[in-house]
Amino acid sequence: MTVEEQIEDDEYRSPQEIARRAIVLTALIKVVFGEDQNRVFDWLKSENLWEELSPYELDFTKNTKDERACINISWRSEALVSLLWSINKIVALPALNEQIDFVHMSKAIPCFMKSTSDFIQKCQLRNECEIEDEYEKVFDAHWKVRDARLHKKAKPKDIDSGIVMERHHGFNYVIGYCGLPWDEITTDT
Repeated sequence: MTVEEQIEDDEYRSPQEIARRAIVLTALIKVVFGEDQNRVFDWLKSENLWEELSPYELDFTKNTKDERACINISWRSEALVSLLWSINKIVALPALNEQIDFVHMSKAIPCFMKSTSDFIQKCQLRNECEIEDEYEKVFDAHWKVRDARLHKKAKPKDIDSGIVMERHHGFNYVIGYCGLPWDEITTDT
């Protein structure tokens, strides 16, 4: 199945659903980077976003000092890039070998620790053709990384495997890949 055929079979998530996921990810990543977890968790609950946490994320909230979980959550900032770009909250996607500056990028969510309703309601999905073009670039880059590993070739210098995998995860969420929930999304190539 080609990338185009896969996208045709999937149903894009609404910009509001993507916005809620982006807010939740931002909140959890901010906890990893030192925000007061009780304050952040209370805010998520008051904004009716607690229900948006995935099972893995709920487990993380019970033990925010788990080093492996913190690393996994912080890497989701690269998936967050795909989400924010898809709802027009950032202008351009960074290169696939350039880790994002989370502090700078998190400013794309001005509603952090404030009311989220306007932010969520006003989000609009970028043109689907634009999304599909970027999705295909990420998909192809991910394949290049996997192909290099499978065939013991040199890694492409212009692609970081962790970044491309997370961006792929984010785009798969946006396009509704196989209807899978956040924790179950795969990054098949």
